[in-house]
Amino acid sequence: MNSHPIIPGLVKEAYVAGSRHSVPSPDLTRSDVDGTSADFEWKAIGSDVYKVVAKGSVVIIGWSGDGRPRFDSESFHATCSCPDGARQRVESINSGKVYVCKHAEAALDSVLDSAAANEIESQRKARAAEATVVKNYHVAYQETQRKEQDAKFPGER
Repeated sequence: MNSHPIIPGLVKEAYVAGSRHSVPSPDLTRSDVDGTSADFEWKAIGSDVYKVVAKGSVVIIGWSGDGRPRFDSESFHATCSCPDGARQRVESINSGKVYVCKHAEAALDSVLDSAAANEIESQRKARAAEATVVKNYHVAYQETQRKEQDAKFPGER
């Protein structure tokens, strides 16, 4: 295993923590990466010993109107053998988002892809800059239209 394995493309926005509580990072027991596909396993200790598994590829399928990426919840999943892990898996299936328990969140937080996070931030900034350009164009266009209307029809406003 690498000294610090990552799941390619994994960023905090790719999953939703179903619990506000936190736990220590679980012990990574397996980390296999084949291109962009990952197969990771951890041993988490809580009130019992749980197994956390993360499999698949993190895939961006689009962008929301506020500049956040939307992820394919079918190509990547994370599960935990704890009771809350089962509830979060059902929530994931019903919502189209990857919901995880506190054990899975701690596990995933330990293998985030900082390069992917930087790329998403760069995309977000580029999209915001593009939106600003479009907005400025529309404001300038409306101002030009007002001036033309005032010139053609003085006193009509």
